[in-house]
Amino acid sequence: MEIKVLDSIMHGALKPWKLDTTNTRRFTELVKAAKAASPKTMAELQSQMTALLADYPQLKKVLADTTITNDPLKPLPYKAALPKYIDPITNFYFLVITAETLSI
Repeated sequence: MEIKVLDSIMHGALKPWKLDTTNTRRFTELVKAAKAASPKTMAELQSQMTALLADYPQLKKVLADTTITNDPLKPLPYKAALPKYIDPITNFYFLVITAETLSI
């Protein structure tokens, strides 16, 4: 099982401590595009992740290489309570982690 996006948060391009967080407008745009619809299928989840990761070509390539099915998303048998987001940047990470968890 590959968790490239979650791995990227710790070791790659999505390291929060390495991002330029002065431009919150861009994060607001990414979050707004991703929150446009609640995904019900894997294909919709894939398009949500693509919208979130629009500024990260390497991660978009990883998403493009995965097989897309139109299978409905299954409810998770567990729930991890993530901290509540307070700004566009933490909202971005909340959505990325949630979407990646759903895809797995």
